[in-house]
Amino acid sequence: MSIRSAAIRFPASRVLALSANKTRALSTQGQTAVQRLQEVMEEYRRTNFTREIPSRFRKEIVGAAKDENNKINIESMMQVVYNIGGSEQISRNDMERIFTEVGESGKIPADRMMQLL
Repeated sequence: MSIRSAAIRFPASRVLALSANKTRALSTQGQTAVQRLQEVMEEYRRTNFTREIPSRFRKEIVGAAKDENNKINIESMMQVVYNIGGSEQISRNDMERIFTEVGESGKIPADRMMQLL
């Protein structure tokens, strides 16, 4: 098993576990969208944050996207994805799916986004 395939499978299992904790499971399309987001972030982390631990990287990403209320809206997350060069790998529809299924009133709490990433 390659490192890449292991990295892709592990986050997917995390998504299911996180969804169970929230009492609402992600749809198949939602799981796929979250996997795409995780893949974009992991690729960027491996290239640009090789000396940082993954949790530090997630804090940096969430910190760039969150507002003063520690919530992340779709526009700020799309801007982060664009800034790291991932806008061709994850569509706005994927992000809308994530924010619809995981978010509360169109926003995702920063700590919840940390878990998703």
